[in-house]
Amino acid sequence: MANLIISGETNPEIGKDIFYSIFPVGLDQTIANPLSPISTQPAHWEIYVLEKRKWRKTTQNAKTGDTVSYNFNQKSLVREGIKIVVTRGNDKGELHIKTKRAGKPKVKKVELFDRNYHKISKPLNYTDTIIAKAYCDEMEGETVLFTLWEDDAVGSGHNKINEMNKINPIPLRKDVVDGVAEVRFNMALYTQAARIADMQVAKGDKNEGKNHEYYVTVDYYGKMVGESKNVNIQNPNYDNPIQRALELQYPEKFPPKPKEPNKRSTPSPEKPKKDAFKAPITAKAKTKAPDPKGKILSAHFVTLGQQPLKDLQLNVPFYAKIRSEGMKGKTIKLTLFEDDSAFDDPVYEKFVLITSDVSLHQIKIDEEMYKVGGDLSGQQYYIEIKYTSETVNSSVLNLRDDAPLTKMKTGKSTVGVKKQEKKQENNKEECKSCQILLTVNDLDKFMKVTGHGSILNQTPYDKRIPAYISYLNKYMSDFEINKNCYRRANFLGQVAKETKFWSYKEDFVHSVGSLISNLKNFRTLEGKKYANELGYKKNKSEITKEIEIKIANYAYARNPKRFDLGNNECPLNKLNDPEEDGYKYRGRGLIQLTGRNNYTKFQEWYNKNRQKLSLPDVDFIKNPDLVFEPEYIVLSAIYFWDANNLNQKANSGVQEKDVLTITNIINSGEDQNKKNIRFDYVKAAYDMLTEKASDCPLKAKNQISKSNSSWHDPVDNPQITVHNFNGSYDPDFSSFGGHRGRPHTGLDIFAINKRTKIYACLKGKIVYSDNIPGYGKTIVLKVDKDDLEKNKKNYTLKYDREQTKGDAYDSGENRYILYAHLSSYEFTKKDVEPGDVIAISGVTGIAEATHGPHLHIEFSSKQLPQRGDHYKYRCNPLYYISLVTPDRSLQEKYNKVNRSTDNI
Repeated sequence: MANLIISGETNPEIGKDIFYSIFPVGLDQTIANPLSPISTQPAHWEIYVLEKRKWRKTTQNAKTGDTVSYNFNQKSLVREGIKIVVTRGNDKGELHIKTKRAGKPKVKKVELFDRNYHKISKPLNYTDTIIAKAYCDEMEGETVLFTLWEDDAVGSGHNKINEMNKINPIPLRKDVVDGVAEVRFNMALYTQAARIADMQVAKGDKNEGKNHEYYVTVDYYGKMVGESKNVNIQNPNYDNPIQRALELQYPEKFPPKPKEPNKRSTPSPEKPKKDAFKAPITAKAKTKAPDPKGKILSAHFVTLGQQPLKDLQLNVPFYAKIRSEGMKGKTIKLTLFEDDSAFDDPVYEKFVLITSDVSLHQIKIDEEMYKVGGDLSGQQYYIEIKYTSETVNSSVLNLRDDAPLTKMKTGKSTVGVKKQEKKQENNKEECKSCQILLTVNDLDKFMKVTGHGSILNQTPYDKRIPAYISYLNKYMSDFEINKNCYRRANFLGQVAKETKFWSYKEDFVHSVGSLISNLKNFRTLEGKKYANELGYKKNKSEITKEIEIKIANYAYARNPKRFDLGNNECPLNKLNDPEEDGYKYRGRGLIQLTGRNNYTKFQEWYNKNRQKLSLPDVDFIKNPDLVFEPEYIVLSAIYFWDANNLNQKANSGVQEKDVLTITNIINSGEDQNKKNIRFDYVKAAYDMLTEKASDCPLKAKNQISKSNSSWHDPVDNPQITVHNFNGSYDPDFSSFGGHRGRPHTGLDIFAINKRTKIYACLKGKIVYSDNIPGYGKTIVLKVDKDDLEKNKKNYTLKYDREQTKGDAYDSGENRYILYAHLSSYEFTKKDVEPGDVIAISGVTGIAEATHGPHLHIEFSSKQLPQRGDHYKYRCNPLYYISLVTPDRSLQEKYNKVNRSTDNI
């Protein structure tokens, strides 16, 4: 028997193929004679890893031969120990190794799978899901961006021909965990994908053909670092000539498809019909189409003690009593109508959450409602309850005439007028459309835009959100979050960052690296030891319930974190006890209520508001799992919002500084990247809400600057860049003129690298989108000369050596707007409207980096003026663009090296 010596690197670099060989050593420890016969038996190789002081043989690492290669991955860096074992017959050898980090981060490969994690070998369809996996080295915990493209270039691989074929305009973000980042593209949600695919065809092709080809790219810090191979999706618009020939030859076998009738949706009337039966519905008078999952039985006017009312009085509260069956947790619409001989006037509307089979809702007819009714004497009222297609009306009651109206004089000094003016002032910024109930689709719509992706059609998202959304609507209304779109957007955006609306049960399934990077108690010397013991090494299935309890107790009930949360200290020998504070008061609810202190404060707030909200007497300290119930999932978040007076802070707006104020209250310890994500979520929520609530009075406040409907400024709230390339305060440096000692032929508008949306200023056609030396990624938009001149304004030069225009500008027949230093193109068609997003800002083309990230914009009468033209064909952009006062504090945050990672 001889020992085997393994020759090879004992400190291999991850991500590289390292070769290992063997040769025998005799019992006298001398190397065997190389001329002696070599054993004909094959050598077998295995990899073993040390876990909890025991060696475990890994799977899928067995190899055969005298020389083999191994490529070690990211996870090998945190192993307790690794050894290579080789055997040949009775001979054996071992080599202990310690891997080292690679020289730089890299994506080794990008692979695409179907929803069952099978490699895609046949065409998918547009209802399937594509799973993209990026296998990475030296990128643990880093964020990579995934983009799906339709391929119109000849051959595979990314090509600039495909720049207009981007399926997801905002890349999907994903952190690298255990060397892998994974995202899902649900093709059913990309409703424009097939249309984008059909916009252009590969060179030499007449049409897209039977299949559309797709691939995925991965970006890291603005640079594409990986791409997948192409996969096929069946073209739904493919006209199969063989099928068409068969239909013509054998018409009896292929009968024509019946034409769809022209279906028109009939809008439901705003007001009930005059012949609607206004009496409580009985078992004999059921509606024709009751909801099978619940129904409204009747509606009545009653007192607080539920006694029937005979009539109504002005300014005297009464109650709408709603009797229902199987409706708990559902929302109905309650409307109070003034009964008129011509048509009925709705004087009061409210969405009401049904919490029991008998619900009471307080109403008071005030003077404003009274005047809506029209006739100032002999008014009659009834209640209408709507749920889906079911409508139930109460009987009609008279309004007594013995309650005099408050006399309203015309003089502004009267109390009555002051009270009215105060009410109008209070309602000045209240958005009526913000009272519209949110749906799961609303939440999904803005989540898709953020890059997180859809929250629908996947377990458990599809069940969790519908369970609580009625409570979300109710309590956002009760606590006036629905007063305006600023409040609503800030609240929804922060919730989205905390829990994505579905992850309201904090789990503790972490890898070793994840524990250390995400939970600060595991960053100490002792903490790293426990991280290595408790974190999973290979896959999540290694984490048991007992391990989760231990992780929670160590993370939240040991020093130093327990002091922040007010938790009692958990002894090390009781880490597995679920009654210890760390696990007992773990994160729950939409804003992840965590720690004994926060549960205690929530309990106090709940007790204070319990009677007003008609809530049961419950104890969250003794039974914190109550916060997993749908109503309390929402209320725990409402508590935090209300207790910290975040409504008032949200009134400031949805600009970055406004969102940051709220972010620092919720989680001040986050790094800037995560704070930026919160801002992205809030902005996406605001865009969704203001599209839905078109009449919001805040929609234009401090938002997009427009001089009229045909013009849109190139960025929101444009401000001149105040720092020059070196970081010195120098606004003149950004102006159209000669301050630099040479002609600067455009205007530099502050724009955050890879963050700021760039808009089309006017209706026009994109005639150029490519790289220009010194300009980087550039778009040229051709616009109508008369349209542009309509938007010209009076402007007085204000910057050092600023110029007006070149001598050939006015004589030119055409007008062009040039946008430069972009990071990506976002337009999907070349004909654009004012306000269309056409790009995202960047710093491409700036050779030596800059401390003043910006959009460079030029107005000219020549499509691509040359450098030697200087001002000749150009005009000062400030004759068209209105700047706002520069935000010095915001720009100072980005007064640092902003360098493009693109080789442009």
